[in-house]
Amino acid sequence: MAKAYHVLKKKWSGNAFDGEGARLFGGRWNSRGTSLVYLSESLPLAILEILVHLDDWDCLLKEYVYFEVEIPDEEVMVAPHRRLPRGWDAEPVAPVSQLYGDAWAAKRKSLALRVPSIVVRPEYNLLLNPLHPAMRQLTKHGSQRVDLDKRLLRARR
Repeated sequence: MAKAYHVLKKKWSGNAFDGEGARLFGGRWNSRGTSLVYLSESLPLAILEILVHLDDWDCLLKEYVYFEVEIPDEEVMVAPHRRLPRGWDAEPVAPVSQLYGDAWAAKRKSLALRVPSIVVRPEYNLLLNPLHPAMRQLTKHGSQRVDLDKRLLRARR
């Protein structure tokens, strides 16, 4: 089983795995209209993936929770780094990575796709397709409050 972590605002925890936020706003690996759930292979990476988008780090301790999930290994497809489209790691996000994720999600060949992180290289994230039939095989462990040493937050100021 592959373990992964999903960090999100507590107010959205009831719908943590519907992919609605990504569908409405798009992300690195999906364009608007494609539902995905973004996970990381470790909790620290999941937290860093959120922190790079926050102006107020203090809200992480007040408003965010995480889920630990288990995904059957046979439901995780790996996106080989050498086969990713040129510019997948562009900042701001380039359409090439979004189209890559959209195509993977539309094919529904696997529940999850393992992709490299640009926040911490050579770490990995997982994209979860909430419309895949194997979604029922996902094991979710209840939400937990994000609990960090406040010195990390002070360091940003």
